[in-house]
Order: sequence, then C-alpha cells, then structure tokens
Amino acid sequence: MATANIRPKCSICNKTNATCLCSGCSKDFCFQHLTEHRQILDKQLDEIINDHDQFRQTITQQKQNPLSSPLIQQINQWETNSIEKIRQTAYQCREIVTKLTQKSISYIEKKFIELSEKLRKIREENEFNEIDLNHFKLKLTQITREFIEPSNMCIRLDSQEFIKKISVISSSDDSKNSNTVEYEITVETSKKRGAGTDANVFLSIFGDKSKVERRQLKESIDRTKNLFESGATNRFKIYAADVGKIKTVRIEHDGCGIGDGWHADSVEVHHVSRNEVYTFPVDRWLNVAKGDGKIALDLEPDRKPGQLTCKWYLKYYEDT
Repeated sequence: MATANIRPKCSICNKTNATCLCSGCSKDFCFQHLTEHRQILDKQLDEIINDHDQFRQTITQQKQNPLSSPLIQQINQWETNSIEKIRQTAYQCREIVTKLTQKSISYIEKKFIELSEKLRKIREENEFNEIDLNHFKLKLTQITREFIEPSNMCIRLDSQEFIKKISVISSSDDSKNSNTVEYEITVETSKKRGAGTDANVFLSIFGDKSKVERRQLKESIDRTKNLFESGATNRFKIYAADVGKIKTVRIEHDGCGIGDGWHADSVEVHHVSRNEVYTFPVDRWLNVAKGDGKIALDLEPDRKPGQLTCKWYLKYYEDT
C-alpha cells in the first residue's frame, strides 16, 4: 500500500502552502510568515549590536576614567563611612574631654586660689622661712603639673578594630604567579621597656639579581593582631621576584601611632626556593627621639648597623 505524501505545514498559520525550513529553529514557514520570521531575527540582531556598541562605549569610558569603576565606588563609600565614624567618635571624645577639663580647671582653680591666699598672707605677715618657701614651691609645681597633665584623664587606644579593614583580592595574586618565589620573614622585637611600636613596619630586599620593593609587614603567619610588641617574634610571608643572593635589606617604619618608637632586635629572611637563611642583627632603636633619630636601617647579613660593606647595591637599586 503506497504511503501518502505528507506535506509540511507552516508553524504559524498551519497551512500546507509552499513552505521553507528555518535551519536555526527547525520550523517550517510559509512565504508570508518566513518574511515575518526574518524580520524578528533582524530585530534581535539589531538589539545585540546595540548592546555590543554600548558595552564598547563602557570600556572606552572605563579606560578614560578608571576611578568610575564600581569597585572604586565601593572603596569610596567605605572611606566615606569610615571617616564619618571617626568624626562621630572624635566629636564624642572632644565633648567628654571638654566637660572633664572644665571640671578639672574648676578644681585646680580652687586650689590655686587657696594657695594665692596663703602666699598673700605670709607676704603681709612677713613671717616665712626656707621650709615655707619649699612647701609653696612644691604646691605650685603640683598644681601646674596637674593642670598641664590631668591625672584623671588619658586617651586609650582599643586593641579591637574600630573600622573594618578592606582589601582587594585578585586571582592573579603574587602567590599564584610562576615568576615569583616565597620569602619567610622573621622579625624579633627586643625585650627592652617600651621596645614595641604601633607604627607600620616595612621591609625591602636587595639581591644580586633584583630587588623587592618596600613591602609592609602587616599580616603575620599566625594572624597576630598586635604586631611588634616588646619581646615578640612575628613571622610573615612575601611573594615576589627572585632577587638572587640577598645582599642587604632595609627595615623601616612610618612613625605613625602614639607609640611609634621601636627597638628591633633582629630580622631573618628565609629564601625558600634557595633554602637560604639570612640573619640581620639590629639591636637598636628606630626612633626619631632616640639615638641618631633614624627610623630606617640598611642591614647586611651577620653585621650590625653601621658596618655595611655593600652600600653600592643600595645606591645601584635606588638609581634604577
């Protein structure tokens, strides 16, 4: 029995007129609806081209003004919020200090008036000796010191983070770059009284092949929050170019913070890929108010500061 020929139907009007198959959607259309179908496709192509052109314009604008990036805007918003938080806290602290200061002044003024009255009295009576004079001198010194440095007030810095720190995470981080190597840094702060620092500490490494630019030592391996405390040993990792054989390092701080003076004991650099350990003795103050006032030191392995023999490395890299 012969099978009747089944003619394809238009997917729109369902008529068995002469049809054409669209290879994209695999549907049949009559001539009329094929034209409409092509018009729809043309419209969709125009929309894609329009989106393409808008995106190209966005790229051009971003290149011309990189600070308009959404990530930059997030950073700007964090900065604004942080500054406002600092301003509010500073305002509240100023209000408290102002009230306490007025109260302290009133108390000191009362003691001063009493002292003035006693001085006036002995002057009129003209009856006083060395003991009286020393007593009045001591009293005046005490009142003056209490006025300049009130014993009932001080500024305390909380150890907890007041503002949440932000950072930029990139998949192209140095630690994932095949051209970089790992350095383990160990910094020891001496046990002297007041040896610790609140300043930001930086390290530069100079080798016979290259150098590591000034890197801040801010995230220790054990995630210690309070770094460079008296008697503390802090360890860090740095990923950077292979400098070759290490000749000198530069340890320094920026002098920020209330307790910025620092008495460093030693710095150790472990060049992991070479399995080489370099020890740099320090044993001195980095403090503008002590010693020679320096807050940056150039160090050579196993030599105390001031005994450098490789200063030409530093000059060479500073000039390049």
